[in-house]
Amino acid sequence: ERTVMLMPGAAFSETGARIGYGKGYYDRYLKRIPCAERIALCYEMQIVEDIPADDHDIPVSAIVTEEKIRHIIKAKMCRHYYI
Repeated sequence: ERTVMLMPGAAFSETGARIGYGKGYYDRYLKRIPCAERIALCYEMQIVEDIPADDHDIPVSAIVTEEKIRHIIKAKMCRHYYI
């Protein structure tokens, strides 16, 4: 069984960092289901070069835009640690 979460955001980086809506809801929830696939659906114009991330920020594992799909290798997370 796999768990998939569609992650909202205002902007995303090529490394899977995201600018959300400032409440940390998704980061807190994802700590309870660390093996979930975290997929961002956005427009290509929402992809930016760099987004500063804190230690508690959990990156997306894939970004899907109208132009392509980006798989974020370093963002795989399972059992409370990055693999």
